[in-house]
Amino acid sequence: FINLEEDYKNLGLINSNKYLFMKKIFDLNMNYNFGSVYDLSKFNMHDVTFCGSLLEHLRDPITALEQLYFKTKDYCIVDISNSFRNPIPFLDKPYLKYTGAGGNFYHYSDKAIELMLQTIGFNRVETLNRYKIPIQKYNYKIQHTTFIAYK
Repeated sequence: FINLEEDYKNLGLINSNKYLFMKKIFDLNMNYNFGSVYDLSKFNMHDVTFCGSLLEHLRDPITALEQLYFKTKDYCIVDISNSFRNPIPFLDKPYLKYTGAGGNFYHYSDKAIELMLQTIGFNRVETLNRYKIPIQKYNYKIQHTTFIAYK
């Protein structure tokens, strides 16, 4: 997929919605719905919920995670961009930095996300992956961490 906009059109998709893209490519039996992450009351419970690169853009990430918790039966997968951790384990503490910038309101340490998920009620939280996504326009890579939180 070199020219994504053209590739989406060739697949009959009207935009770059990742879920619709996966449904089309893998012929998945799934539905896509939209709403506010601050109020998921209109949605059913699901075995698995997913929050991808969203929390850092929210002014109230705790409410969003609580709403996901209430709609999760088994586990929730959370992906965070601009995440960080201290390479020295005993210095790796929960840390949240308010950036004051529009777009990305917060930068989180991995420990902060783990603690938030546990405090909300998830029984166990694990790091699935740490990876960097290249941003070609600015010639750098953004750190991401993916967590899985079990009920």
